Amino acid sequence: MMASQLQLLNKIPDELKPELCEVMEEIKCLENELKALKKEENVVSEKFQRLINRKSGLCDFVLAIQKEEDEANANYNEYVSLIRNVNELARNNDVKALEQLSSKTVDDFMRQWKDRQSFRERYEKTVLWSLHYREMSRDGRIRNDHEQPILENGEIHQLFLHLVSTFLTLFLLLDVRNKMLH
Repeated sequence: MMASQLQLLNKIPDELKPELCEVMEEIKCLENELKALKKEENVVSEKFQRLINRKSGLCDFVLAIQKEEDEANANYNEYVSLIRNVNELARNNDVKALEQLSSKTVDDFMRQWKDRQSFRERYEKTVLWSLHYREMSRDGRIRNDHEQPILENGEIHQLFLHLVSTFLTLFLLLDVRNKMLH
């Protein structure tokens, strides 16, 4: 009886060999597919990380632009308020209050000019753009025909192109994200 059972056990592997080969081939095929999927996952993950980094850079850029816009609006609102006060004081013929307001405004400006490099740079940049578009020289005179413009057209176009390229990149990023979601 033992001999027949042993013989049966020896026969089973021979009978299962074709199935075993098929299963082993299928396992090998699945392992290759798994490797390919892992490679594809790594590529997609790298692309996604690059997109995240670009998105982060764009968010920083948008925040910086919003900050500049807020500062510009704050400066404009401060200017409008100052002009309203001046007009009100002038209507009331309050010369002493006008002198005090003028002195306070000049003192505030000079304090900011002395204390903050960023204030000086922003002020100079604003003034240069203003002078450029009014066709004036750096010292406020009307620019002669032989004088060079304060800002080169390249600088103006460079800023514009930077803004356009940034927004195009943002739109492309959003388009890619939408395609990934669908």
